Amino acid sequence: MHDEDSIAIATEKPNIKLLTTEFQRAGASGDFFARLYDAEATRLARWDGQTSDGKKHDEEMEDGEEAFPWDGASDVRCFQSDSVCNENAAVQTTAFWRAELRVSPVGPEDSTDSTVATTFIDWLRYARLASELCDETELSAQCQQEAGWFMLHTTWEREVSKKLRAISMPELHKVAEKFREQISPGPNGEPPAMDINSATPEQQQVMQALLIYPSLIANPETEDQAIAVTQYMHRLYVEQQMPKGIESDDISELSVKRARAAVRELREEGETKLPFPYLCKNQPCIKTLRPWADVVIPGYAADVDSTPYVFLPMYFTEADLKAKVISEGWDSVWVEGAVKTKGQKSHWLRGGNNVNGVSYTTTIDEDEDQIEVICAYVKQIDDDGVTSVNYVYFSPNYKGETDGEHDYGKGGLLDYPNARFPLRLCRREVRDRPIITTRGVPEILSTSQREEKVQRDSIVDLTSITTLPPVNVPKGALGQKFIFAPGVQNMTTPGRAPEFMQTPTQGVIPAEKYLMLLDQKKDRYFGLFSETNPPALSQLLMEGPVRRYLTTWALALYDAYQLACKFAPDLIERVTQERPPAIDDIHTGEHDLTLHFDVGMLNPDIAAQKMDAYSKLLTEDFGGIIDRNAYVRIKARLIDHRLYRELVMSQAPASEQMQTDVRNELTSMFAGNPPMIKDASNDPTAPARLQYAQQTIASNPKMLQALDPQLIPEILGPQMAMQVQMQMQMQQQQTMTGTNQPDPLFTSYVEAYFQNLQQGADQQQNKMTGRTGVAQGAGQ
Repeated sequence: MHDEDSIAIATEKPNIKLLTTEFQRAGASGDFFARLYDAEATRLARWDGQTSDGKKHDEEMEDGEEAFPWDGASDVRCFQSDSVCNENAAVQTTAFWRAELRVSPVGPEDSTDSTVATTFIDWLRYARLASELCDETELSAQCQQEAGWFMLHTTWEREVSKKLRAISMPELHKVAEKFREQISPGPNGEPPAMDINSATPEQQQVMQALLIYPSLIANPETEDQAIAVTQYMHRLYVEQQMPKGIESDDISELSVKRARAAVRELREEGETKLPFPYLCKNQPCIKTLRPWADVVIPGYAADVDSTPYVFLPMYFTEADLKAKVISEGWDSVWVEGAVKTKGQKSHWLRGGNNVNGVSYTTTIDEDEDQIEVICAYVKQIDDDGVTSVNYVYFSPNYKGETDGEHDYGKGGLLDYPNARFPLRLCRREVRDRPIITTRGVPEILSTSQREEKVQRDSIVDLTSITTLPPVNVPKGALGQKFIFAPGVQNMTTPGRAPEFMQTPTQGVIPAEKYLMLLDQKKDRYFGLFSETNPPALSQLLMEGPVRRYLTTWALALYDAYQLACKFAPDLIERVTQERPPAIDDIHTGEHDLTLHFDVGMLNPDIAAQKMDAYSKLLTEDFGGIIDRNAYVRIKARLIDHRLYRELVMSQAPASEQMQTDVRNELTSMFAGNPPMIKDASNDPTAPARLQYAQQTIASNPKMLQALDPQLIPEILGPQMAMQVQMQMQMQQQQTMTGTNQPDPLFTSYVEAYFQNLQQGADQQQNKMTGRTGVAQGAGQ
């Protein structure tokens, strides 16, 4: 994959030493790791000397220091930044689930596929990946708030598992017979389908023994030979009964232990159970990557596509890592070496020799069962100028063999659409080019949270000291015990009684006002919903982070759709009833996908004001430029998002359903059935139904011939009627036939049906005229 000098140049074998160096250097570059550590401590309210009772104690202080201002003073934990993170994360996750999905074609040729993409992505969001997305959307929102950024990693998960299936001797006889047919010449001397002469001598011996398989099983003395044949027979049987989605590489060899047990069970009981592969998972996967925990990037990176490499630390158990050898073809020698590094993990520590004060190190926990593996995505270019993304799994804790062999687990070309990393970046703010300049909420609120802690500590300490102030005791009374409690009696000498020390009491009210001021400043800075924050300002400040969050998730969902087009087009066809387009490495990016959500709609007052304004605007819509169906859909979504998804059809299906209803009603009348007329006076769909009915009649020659010619201008209008009559005359001249006799019954049915729809359409226009005082279309 690389040469000795550059990661960017593609060669046959990866340079693991260079990759390890870049991984260690990337984590130590810049000061982001230290800032991330501080942000976590601020949000979780952690500091040295902290105790569980929220008080300062001398014994918990470092270097023999005394607690200030006294032992047992207040040491409360303030979660100001945590509160802001949670509130903003709640807004973003709510926006994700309520956002409207829009898939727009880039060109006219992509318009039909946009419906397929919309349906499938919506199915992923609310059905197949719903449980996973509940966690991943929450985690990504929390990362955006706390760390300032996150990445989404979109991959394709294909997992083959095994289950036991009962197999009887008669079934194995059929397999053997079918094999006999494959190695035998055809009835007319055709060559056999399988040439056993091309097999190895060992394979030929097993194939020949397969012809006498039943006798091998029956004889205990030929058990070893029967075991070898059973292993071969198992593979033949699986290949003949290949489940959907399973490939030849997914079939693993039957173990000797399992084959021996199968031979004995077949001999004694005539039936056994053998493992049978099946496809248990074949779907896209979107995971949130946390900065410096799940993803490590160079400090200079401005976006994910501008960096030459990205590192993804992963952790496996010994069993999971060894399973990769069989399921995914990982290097078995490397796996055995990596298992020996169990418990070793990479860390970047503050206060190192690095110029940024951060250095790489490895910690060892002998009780830890996880094995660290780094997945590196590397963007490279070959001698022909072709850019590609390669991947390699390696361990920074295992160097491989001395000759450089077996120094990585698996690597190769990433066979995904587009030559780009399968990652999407989202930042909370964009105040500079490098990603690591992005600030999280705790970093911004660190001093404000400290201010709040100081004020709250002062209130608690002032309350404590005023409730039970220090006591001044005369020297002569030393050693005498006094009881402090309501109603108790203490024996004292006049003039020598202890007295409470005078303490200040005026600090509580200023502290409370200061805390209110801090709250207001915090709410205004982040645009949080509050009584003191203008709603317009809240929407303005929240909209940017929410838009970036939804855009990132929209791109990740579209990446998942493209992967499905490449690896599981049958799944898309099963969900959407349409075949997706072919996806290759060149032709990609056919749609623009967005998740649209108006943050202001989370505020009931803003939502009510907007909908009220549009309700009034409808009365002025003389030209019909406002989509009333879309208006109703938005109102329904505001009432209850879950019920909206259950009850409201999208515009295209709703329109198609209305056209189907009208066509069925006219067809029924044409067959002689009377119309089921419902009063259309209060039917807002009457104008649309009238238009669909006119189009259906005008496009059906048999219905037109069955109508009284005098009724046609009345129901279709003069202009459409003239066009229809001209077409009918031309057709009659071409066919040299006269006009058919009208059907009086059908004519009467259609007349009554259209009169009802016309009345409903007139009523809708009258309502509009009554509200505005102006007839629709007046002055045109």
